[in-house]
Amino acid sequence: MGKFLNTIHDIQENANLAIFGAGSAGIEFKEYLHQKRKDVSVSFFIDSYKHGVVDDIEVVNPRMIKTYQEEYNCSLIIIASCFSQEIEKILKDLGIENYRIANATLLELDDILPMFPFESDRELLLSCFAGYLNRDAQVFESYYQNKESGHNLKQYEEFIDFSQINTAIDAGTHWGYHLKKFSKRMPPGSRLFGFEPDWQIIKGGPHWEYLQSQQNISLFPLALWSKPEKLDIYVDPEHMGRSICQSSSEKPTNAEMASWKRISIDATSVDAFAQERNIEGLDFIKMDIEGAEMQALKGAQETIDRYRPSMAVCIYHKLSDFYDIPKFIHQFGGYHFRIGHYHPEFAETVLYAIPERHKTI
Repeated sequence: MGKFLNTIHDIQENANLAIFGAGSAGIEFKEYLHQKRKDVSVSFFIDSYKHGVVDDIEVVNPRMIKTYQEEYNCSLIIIASCFSQEIEKILKDLGIENYRIANATLLELDDILPMFPFESDRELLLSCFAGYLNRDAQVFESYYQNKESGHNLKQYEEFIDFSQINTAIDAGTHWGYHLKKFSKRMPPGSRLFGFEPDWQIIKGGPHWEYLQSQQNISLFPLALWSKPEKLDIYVDPEHMGRSICQSSSEKPTNAEMASWKRISIDATSVDAFAQERNIEGLDFIKMDIEGAEMQALKGAQETIDRYRPSMAVCIYHKLSDFYDIPKFIHQFGGYHFRIGHYHPEFAETVLYAIPERHKTI
């Protein structure tokens, strides 16, 4: 049994359980269970500092846990508190092993699961999230070993019908490998716009000559962001293409800052670019931009709302992207979601947003 509870659907049917934590987090978790899992019963709260009754449920001291477990036939304890480490120690000192920690993002994940119509996608989403959260590479190794040879070659393309893509944006072009593949799958006369702020990567890459030779491909030394502006980014000299934007919530560690190179880049937004270039119609957006995906999507709101493009967006750079990005895209309406993973370790998890007009699966 995993340490973290990532979804309430992992709780056994008709379970009797106790919640360790009678504060706001525990009460919220109990109410959420009541709404979403009416078959599950909360027998009692456990708390070291509270007693009596909270939200119509009795609160017991930790030293009484085993007595109450026996009385209520309650074997599972859910920790719903910001003091989970201290609570874990209490339970272990009491010899109690059967507990799960309610992941702080559990409610967020459960809210987005209905947006994925296929059970296989819901399972993959939860497995990948748990793998990243717990730093458990075995999750990805097991999944990858069960895929056919060449599965990684489907990245950004697996659920996209390129016969219907006439205008595309590739954010995070890197060497241009995927942009080259897109161009060969799209109809004659299609247009592709590639964005790569670290220009030396693409110029020094193996696909530069091909990309330059194609009249329908336009390349720009720009980042995509929420608005046009100058950005400072830290670039990892040891791993080409790895970077962190100084304006994002993610920050490099002190060790990274000592060895990484800080550069200033120009950024634009999808909406500003579409307006400047008089782009009428956008069918596909691919984003792999080192954790800036949410900011770039915010800068594409008018375009998404107007054209409902298919999208392939990386969600592995930040855990919050697993739920924030689907929720953000879902608000536009007219989309359903698929998910793909294309690496045997902690990388290359892609969210596919498929407009209803292209739904063939």
